[in-house]
Amino acid sequence: HDIFWNGCYDLPLFKNQGEIAINNLEFEFGGNCYSKETWVYTDSYGDFWPEHAFANEYNNFCFDGQSGRTSLEALDSLKLVLSYGMPKMIVWLMGMNDADTDSSINTNWRNAVIELVKICHENDIKLVLSTIPNCPNIRNTYKNDFVRSTFFEYIDLAKILGADEMGSSWFTGLLSGDNVHPTTKGAKIISEYISHSIPQIEQ
Repeated sequence: HDIFWNGCYDLPLFKNQGEIAINNLEFEFGGNCYSKETWVYTDSYGDFWPEHAFANEYNNFCFDGQSGRTSLEALDSLKLVLSYGMPKMIVWLMGMNDADTDSSINTNWRNAVIELVKICHENDIKLVLSTIPNCPNIRNTYKNDFVRSTFFEYIDLAKILGADEMGSSWFTGLLSGDNVHPTTKGAKIISEYISHSIPQIEQ
């Protein structure tokens, strides 16, 4: 069908670099993303992952990633596109932009996951969650306890990076100087771990 732009994060930008005036411009895009059985939702922790996955011939997935967004924003994106396709599995790598407080889980993250669980239950979609690495100044311990206490399958990113505890500096060489994002080495480890954790994405 015809699908109009309904992105949740920003609008597409077009720039005319020539000297000819352009009127009544129509832009068309297409693809088979929403026909894939596995949909992956992430923030900047997954920006680098598709390139790695494609290089290793893992391409049977739909990728919805945007740096800086929250879990509620990712949920809005999911709800918009469910009328265009229906996955068999959703991999939810969201949470770094929904930090826990010193004493409790991030309410918006929790509410997003609860609604996501309902959507998956109603549509017979398998849900795979993820723990979120703790950083020197960002706490994710309570949401990770929540993830590990459910009966859902999950990807344990916090554990493989050595970032289970608040104030953690991660395993040597994996945390970048901004104390939030992974180094190139850390990104490679994350990418490989995600790919091996969801073998359904291998074409």
